[in-house]
Amino acid sequence: MSTETLSVPLELRFVDDGPGYLEGIAVPYGEVTYLAAGEPRGERFIAGAFTASLAARAASGIRLVDSHLEGFVRRPYGVLAEAEDRDDGLWTRWRFYDTPSGQEGRAEARAGTYGGLSVGFKAVRQRRAADGVREVLEAQLHHVALVDEPAYSGARLLAVREAATVERPAPWEPPEIHEFPDPWS
Repeated sequence: MSTETLSVPLELRFVDDGPGYLEGIAVPYGEVTYLAAGEPRGERFIAGAFTASLAARAASGIRLVDSHLEGFVRRPYGVLAEAEDRDDGLWTRWRFYDTPSGQEGRAEARAGTYGGLSVGFKAVRQRRAADGVREVLEAQLHHVALVDEPAYSGARLLAVREAATVERPAPWEPPEIHEFPDPWS
């Protein structure tokens, strides 16, 4: 009795999950906040306010940081990986840096330390609405901070992930191997 051997190609893939990702609504559209500095009648962003800014700044690397404070006290946690100006708000996905501060930011976000996100921006076009609220029609996005209490209740963390969504192939199963009788024995 002889045995046949079947050789099949084998492909091994290593997925580098890296330092992880955070997804969230950086600012909701249509929601009024009374916590905006210098705006006692409130402030709200209009849908599409960041469309032009995102197109212009995508290559320059918008940062995820730990505060709005300028200078050496602001720690960078990550960089914008993807953004979409949706009807309900500015949806964002951030890639954490593979640094001590990036790892700390991810750990704190996973632990629930932060309650949401806060945009650092410059208003390009704005108007005063009939109800007295300042409406931001167009804004330049400079950075986004992880905060414990966001000014807008809809500016929230949606997920902290180990990796960006990756499709994984189905597990490989070896073909069935049959033994055949040796015709010369």
